[in-house]
Amino acid sequence: MKISITEIDTGTRNGFEFEATCDGKRCGRITAARRDRSHVGAVVYSVDRVDVFEPFRRHGVATKLYEAAAREACTRRARLASLERNPDAHSTAFWKKQVAKGRAIEKPIRGADADRYTRYVLKSCDGDIDLSGLRSRR
Repeated sequence: MKISITEIDTGTRNGFEFEATCDGKRCGRITAARRDRSHVGAVVYSVDRVDVFEPFRRHGVATKLYEAAAREACTRRARLASLERNPDAHSTAFWKKQVAKGRAIEKPIRGADADRYTRYVLKSCDGDIDLSGLRSRR
């Protein structure tokens, strides 16, 4: 399957949106908004929404969307984050994978919502941003 990512003009400098097409069909999108020195101590672009349409899930579409969003955040001298992730959300596994691979950090929330939400932030803008899975060893 050929996945193409295109930036959508949102008309604002405080956010961005990317759309994915899979073999010429619209198959997903990601939106992010700027959060100034939010709970992580730096300017971040927080992912507000990631959608991958049902027949295209588990084919790397969301990963490609996250990579495009991370590159855009880095271009804007910020980092990509998920600031209040519900542990039941589909993308929680993605963020936990990034933490396990050392690409992101987990910032627990304190207070009343501590058991319901966690924040994740990508650690670096260095080099080519690759958020895909590890290659299998032979």
